[in-house]
Order: sequence, then structure tokens, then C-alpha cells
Amino acid sequence: LNRRRIKRHTQKLQNRYLKPEAYPTQFPNLTSYLSISTNKRETLRSSANIRREIDSTVIEMRNECFLNEDNFSSIYELYNKLEKQTLPSGYIHFMHEYITEYYNMLIRSSANIRREIDSTVIEMRNECFLNEDTFSSIYELYNKLEKQTLPSGYIHFMHEVNLVFAKHILQNGMIHVKSFLVLHSDNDEFVFKAVIDNKDVAYSKFSHICGKTVCKVTQVLNILAHLSYLVDSRLESTDMEFSELDNVIKCISDFATIYPQHSEMINFTTEQLNLIKSISNPRYSSDMLSLSYLIYVQSPNTYDLLKEVFFLPSVRYLKMLTQPIRNGDVRSYLKKRIENLKEMEKYCIIIGDEVATDKNCEYSNGKYHGLTESGTVATSMMVFMVSSVCGKFRDVVSMTPMHKLNANIINSLFQDVYEILSNIGFIVIGVSMDNLAANRRFYEKHLGGGFLHHSIENFNGNGFPLYPLIDFTHILKNIFNCFQRKYEFHCPSFYPGSHSFCAVFAHIHQIFEFERNKNLKIAHKLKEKLFHLSSIERVSVKHALSVFCESTLTALKFYELQKILISVAQSNS
Repeated sequence: LNRRRIKRHTQKLQNRYLKPEAYPTQFPNLTSYLSISTNKRETLRSSANIRREIDSTVIEMRNECFLNEDNFSSIYELYNKLEKQTLPSGYIHFMHEYITEYYNMLIRSSANIRREIDSTVIEMRNECFLNEDTFSSIYELYNKLEKQTLPSGYIHFMHEVNLVFAKHILQNGMIHVKSFLVLHSDNDEFVFKAVIDNKDVAYSKFSHICGKTVCKVTQVLNILAHLSYLVDSRLESTDMEFSELDNVIKCISDFATIYPQHSEMINFTTEQLNLIKSISNPRYSSDMLSLSYLIYVQSPNTYDLLKEVFFLPSVRYLKMLTQPIRNGDVRSYLKKRIENLKEMEKYCIIIGDEVATDKNCEYSNGKYHGLTESGTVATSMMVFMVSSVCGKFRDVVSMTPMHKLNANIINSLFQDVYEILSNIGFIVIGVSMDNLAANRRFYEKHLGGGFLHHSIENFNGNGFPLYPLIDFTHILKNIFNCFQRKYEFHCPSFYPGSHSFCAVFAHIHQIFEFERNKNLKIAHKLKEKLFHLSSIERVSVKHALSVFCESTLTALKFYELQKILISVAQSNS
């Protein structure tokens, strides 16, 4: 069948066969210009066999061309061919003399050797990348960043020894520096500082990238990218979200002049709306802090419920406002003081005293003054001081507002002060307090274990005993106060064989009246005011020393010998 078909197609047609759309172009009986001469169409694909041969020939030629393009005889030929190809995402290729040698070996080596060569090539590429990513100076970093693409809007330049990256924006037709990053060298470390809107950005914002120092070029680029993100997010929130809020705040503030009787409620509302804009770093007014603290003191549960509705300070911040002692500041201050002390001056005693104060509360410099930790108004101040035994050093360690004082509170405060002084380097060998009932119970219950002792074992085990002392100044004041109010002082016998006696305050008055108009006085410390003291003046050390003075004792003995005042010296001296 195929032969007959081929024979039929190869024979010359006896009669012409016209297609339906054909039209005559040859007119033999007419002039030649009316006929259109056509060349005979020659075809090479007239039969199926010829077409298959042609197709197979084309396929072979294409395969041969593909194989020629896919094979290579040298590394350089491979490099040139890969330049025309698209590598997988993230891959780069480059030429290196050692890599060329390894690839030449790869063609002739076994599988194990090829794996070793591949690992070596990978290590060399990693080493090359790390060398490009590290830097040893600010100038080297500057030169490497010249070849990098910085985040949009950032420029970098050298300022003295610092490398500065700045991002500027256009606002109201003026250029503003929105953020900048500064890098400088500090003891072979490269420290950076990021600023947005003239405010330092916390290092915690970049904790996922690095710490406070950088050592790689990629770290600097990532910090710039994250800083640009922070700037853009802040601009969007400021320009888009808060523009309408500012208009609302302005309208509400205008009502304060129309309704002055509701100014406090209007101010509270405007402050709450302003806090929405600065929720990440809120700033509360003094009125808001005072109101919040009063609510918290009255009912902490109510304050927790209100805090879910309004923007209020945290409980921790409110407690910090009334914190009586800041151990961090005290430690740093006393550490500087102790550096200038000699070793003998570090032996010290702790002095505790309760000082009466006015019953009021004030808010000043971001802190409440006059409130106890429980929120009540203080009536006194428990003060602890440190005094050197072998020197003139003396300073205040803590001042704690108090409403009610007892032995447990004194012990808690004393332990805090003792720990601070011991950790700094002071050697505490004694504690001195007045004869207050709470102080005596503190000595007996907490220091003496139920008994009063002359000395106890020191807490830190430094080998020195701890002496609980009763302040002799307060004892002297108490004796003088009782002596003046009772007019008689009955002194018992302290030692075997001694006799008790009774001192009369009226005899002191007699000596003063006897020497009132004399130019030369023996008891020259006695004054008129001493015999007309108020309740506060009776506890004055100055007046007590003027009575229990050596000049007063000398006057008593002198007038006894002269027989001028009968039985004066016998009772008082």
C-alpha cells in the first residue's frame, strides 16, 4: 500500500487538478504579460519516510548540541557556562586558585576523596565568608560597608573616631534626623548606641541580634534594618493613629474653661487619653500618682479592678514612691566613703534613734515623703547611723518613716543596716540605742535570746563581740528630767559597803541664787532659764550638762567647807 502510494505521488499528473480556491493564471493563447510565471515548488517532506528521517536528524543534532553545552573540560569553561545559568536562590559562585586544583583532582579521585575535597572546599568558602564578615577597626568596617546596600534612607559617615548612620525624613518641608546609630571602639570592643527621636533605644530591642557590642558586618546591617523598622512603625502610629486623638484631646480641654467646676474630671480624662499615646513609656502627673496611691492604700483589691479599666501606675511603682531606703544608692555612697578610711576607722558602732516628725505627707521630686510602707502618715522617723570607734567618721545609713514602733520592726531595720555595712567592709562591734521600752525588748528578745547580756557573738563571725549599749546621753537626759520634775533623786547603793543618798534640786537653785549678782561665780554654767524649762527643753543635753557639771560639783563642795550653805554638799555632791 505504501509503495503504490509512493508511486502514485511520484508520478507526473496527466491532467491538472485545481483546488476549489484556485484561480487561472496561465493563458497560453494570449500575450505573455497576461500570464504569471510560477516556479515549481520543490519539497523534501513529500513522504512519511523522508519526514521521519529529517525529524530524527534534527533530534540527534539537538542532543549533540545539548551535550556539548552540558559538558565541560575545565573549571574555567564550567564557570563561564554557569554565568549564563540561574543558580538556586541564595547561592553565589566565584573562582579561587585552590578550588580549581581540588576540582581537577575531583575528576580523577574516588568517592571518599571527593567527599574530603568537598568538605575542604566548604570550609574554605566559610572561611572566606567569615573574613569578609569580620572587621578589626572602625575604618575597616566603613570600607566594607561601602560595598553593601544599607537600609532605605540611611547614610553613613565618619565623625572623628565614630562611625555614624543617620536616617532623615522630610516633615513640613524640613529635613529632620529621625534616628541614628553610632559605633565606637572601647577597649578592643565595638559598642553601638541607637537613638530615635532624641531618645536612647534600649539594648533589649536588639537582643535577638547581639548584645551591647558588635563584631560582624551582618550584625550592623541587621541592627540598621531593625532600627528602620522601629522608626517606620513609630511614624505610622504617630501620624495615622494619634492624629484624630489629638483633636479629641484638644476639644475636651476646651471644656475646662467652660465648666471650671468639672476641671478635675476633665483633666483626668485628658490625661487618660494622653497615656494612650505613651502606653509603652507612661508619664503620670503628681495628681494622678497621689490619687492612685490613696485608692491603693484604702483598698488594694479596688485598685486592681480600676487598673483594668483605666491607665494607672503599677503597684510596684507606687511602693517605690514611698520606699524609705534605697540600698543601691546607700551602698555606692558608703563604698566611696570607706575608700578614704584607714583600717582602724572601719571599726564602728550602729546608732539607732527615733526622731519625732510632723504628721503630714508631701509629694516632691517623684517621691512621697511622710508615709510609712503601710500607707499611714508617719509620726516619727527611725534613723540608723554609723559611727567610727577610732575616728571622726559618722554618716546616716537609713531613715524610715514610722507610725508605731516595736521590737520586731527595729530588728528588721537593724538587720538590713548591719548587712549593708558588713558587705561594704565595715566591722560592726556595737549597737547603741536609748532606753526606750521597744529598744530594751529588742536587746533582750532578738539580740540576747531572752536575756540582757553585756556582749553577744557577732553575726558575721569576725571574731569580735557585739556590744549592745544604752546611749549614756539619753540616760543623762532622763536623769536630769526626773531630777527637775521630782525635785529629789534617790540614788541606791550599787556596790557592797556603799551608802544610798538623796539629791535635792532645790540646793542647786540655792547656789544659783547665792551667786546671782556676783562677778566671779564658781557654778558659772547655771542659768536662770534652767529653773523654768518647758517640757521639750527638759530633754535637752545642754541643760543636763550645766547641772551635772564639774563646776557645779566644785561649788557644792566649796560652800560646804565654808559653812555657807548648810547640808548642801552632803546631799548633792
